[in-house]
Amino acid sequence: MTNDTDDLARLVIPLKWRPGSYKADCGDYFAGTVLGEYSCRPLKTHWTLWFRERCLDDETGGCRKRFDELEEAKAAAQADYARRILSALDLSPAAMAAAGWVRDNGWQPIETAPKDGTEILLRLPDEDTFRGFTVWCAYWNYDCGVYGWLDDGHLISDMPFTGWTPIPAPPTDATEGQS
Repeated sequence: MTNDTDDLARLVIPLKWRPGSYKADCGDYFAGTVLGEYSCRPLKTHWTLWFRERCLDDETGGCRKRFDELEEAKAAAQADYARRILSALDLSPAAMAAAGWVRDNGWQPIETAPKDGTEILLRLPDEDTFRGFTVWCAYWNYDCGVYGWLDDGHLISDMPFTGWTPIPAPPTDATEGQS
């Protein structure tokens, strides 16, 4: 998954694994989903990961991806499942608002913030202000190997932002100067 969906992947329900048997007494583990069944299959020295009876691989065309530990294979299955689920969702601000995911007077969860370079307002909790938060104007930077929120060219990704909202349109002549 990319940085865009890492936080949202935590919203995907964890797979529920059960011991099973692809072949008698093989020590396989299975997790059923609405998309199909994942299985972790042991070999002599490693584990392989399967989805709908096909080996999941790193695009090599065979079952060459090996996991030293069962938990590694399960984690890879969870990441694949989250990627498949999230790829079917429209996470644009307009779609999120239409789905009712807008909260706090237009503030949306930080996990849904656009990471395409669009300037937005970020909400930072701040108990020292009467509102309880401060607002930063920033955009997601993904150039030159530097990923994170930038404000006026300064990296501010280490701040615990909790929400975002689009920058409102400037006032029209009719409303300019009114309070």
